[in-house]
Amino acid sequence: MDCGIEPDAFWESTLNEIVDMMESYARSKTRERKQKIRDDFVLAKALTFNMSTLLSDEKKEFCNPWDFYPNVFEEDKKLYE
Repeated sequence: MDCGIEPDAFWESTLNEIVDMMESYARSKTRERKQKIRDDFVLAKALTFNMSTLLSDEKKEFCNPWDFYPNVFEEDKKLYE
């Protein structure tokens, strides 16, 4: 049940099908965990960059979402510019 398998589906499935569903669940959770780590890393990187910009004597612009995800925020970048 922790793998999202409904009891009816569990009892109607073969052992190989159950193993496949459990392995698929594990792969999905691994992908989600990796994405969370990537997102946290990007957040830390953006915070570090923006903090260094604040503390620097140089006149630099803060980083924006399109600096990290150019395809996702392509339209937003155009509107910003």
